[in-house]
Amino acid sequence: MLGYNRGFEEDKESEIDEYIRGQAFAEELKEVIREDMLKRVLRTIYHRRKFLKWREQRREAELQKLQHNPGVPKNVVDRAQGH
Repeated sequence: MLGYNRGFEEDKESEIDEYIRGQAFAEELKEVIREDMLKRVLRTIYHRRKFLKWREQRREAELQKLQHNPGVPKNVVDRAQGH
């Protein structure tokens, strides 16, 4: 009977150890996932700001181009001539 109990206790200890290791692994995995998500959000914010700055510079360049070239746009002239 004592041998049976000792074997049963060893199995139970093994199960508990496995459970604890699994919990520790799950926590580490959750932490890695959280860090990855944070990195992705920060990267998205960085690229969005960079894109918005680029788009604004492009618009300003177009406005300056239009201000330096006053007159009738080419497509309006073409329509007036019947092309």
